Amino acid sequence: MEAVTFTGTPEFYSADYRLSELSAVGYGLKLIWSPSKTLSFDIDVERYEQQGLDGVTSPDAYPGATIIMLGATLWF
Repeated sequence: MEAVTFTGTPEFYSADYRLSELSAVGYGLKLIWSPSKTLSFDIDVERYEQQGLDGVTSPDAYPGATIIMLGATLWF
């Protein structure tokens, strides 16, 4: 990752990229299958994406994630 250099005289400085101007979006899909009244299975796939908007911070500093979750529920 490339070092960030500060220019000008802004009121605040931070080395924490999470305080920079950014855009973030999360979305997902969940499927549920219930073969009986007392049993169900589910799969959930979610995606989270970030993009820096400050024009200074490296795009590598804004990670994304894909999350896959599996589940089962048994009522008794």
